[in-house]
This record gives sequence, C-alpha cells and structure tokens, in this order.
Amino acid sequence: MSEYRWPIEKLNDILQPMRETDLIVIGSRPSQGKTTLMLNMAYRFARDGIRTAYATLERSTLELKERFISRHFRDYDDAERLKRELNQIPMFFFDLRDWAIDEVAYEIEKEKSSLNFDVCFVDYLQLICEREERSTGSKSSLCFSIFRSFLEAR
Repeated sequence: MSEYRWPIEKLNDILQPMRETDLIVIGSRPSQGKTTLMLNMAYRFARDGIRTAYATLERSTLELKERFISRHFRDYDDAERLKRELNQIPMFFFDLRDWAIDEVAYEIEKEKSSLNFDVCFVDYLQLICEREERSTGSKSSLCFSIFRSFLEAR
C-alpha cells in the first residue's frame, strides 16, 4: 500500500503519512483558508510527481488556477511560468459544480481508473451538504451518505 508524506513538513510531525485508502476531511468555518491549503498541497504533490486530482464543487477550473497563480506570482513572467507549470505537472482538475454526492464519488472513481491518479482533493463538500440537507432535512443521514458514497465508489 502506498503512503504519501504531507507536502507541508509540519503536518508530518503531527500526522502519519496518508495511505491510498485514507479519506481525510479538512473542515473549518468559511474563509479560513481550506481551499488555499488544499490547492497548495495538491500543487506540491503534483510538482513532486504524485498524480493528483482536484475536484471542485464551488469554482470553475479556470477560477481555481487563477486563484492559485494570483497567490503565488511575483511578476508577469512568474505568473506565466506558473500557468505553464500547472499544465505540465500531473495535476487534474474536475469541475463538478451542482453534482450530487453519489455522482461526485462515482465520477472521481471513473476518472481515477482512466487517469490513474494517486491523491484526490474534493473542495467544498459543504455545498453538497447544504443542498442535500435542504432536500432531506437531516444532517446525520447526510454525513453518513457522504462517507458511504465515497467508500462505495472505491
């Protein structure tokens, strides 16, 4: 079973390396940096040659790439270099806005079989939670549904 060290060294002091079967949830209140953290980790994994997927449920792929570049460039040439690099490293973006949780899980599994990525980040499960909570009215069944969908897709 493959293990992946966290791309942020301080996390390796606290957490064990990720395994290919791990489901890791990063959560906090809005605007606390979850997307920035995940984009940075995904970029570092891909830059180190680990095939990395990033599924977004909130923004388009273009918006995510622009967000990443805007936080990392120093000048125009640097921004252009980052744009080229994002297209060359093994980092795959999926725009899954407005998809239900079971559709997201199965699409990721389908893409995994074709692209053979090692690590996948799913940004903004809370959006699915909010949509599905409105339709079911239950948070506890929703949490179970999310984890069940991802586990069944494996």
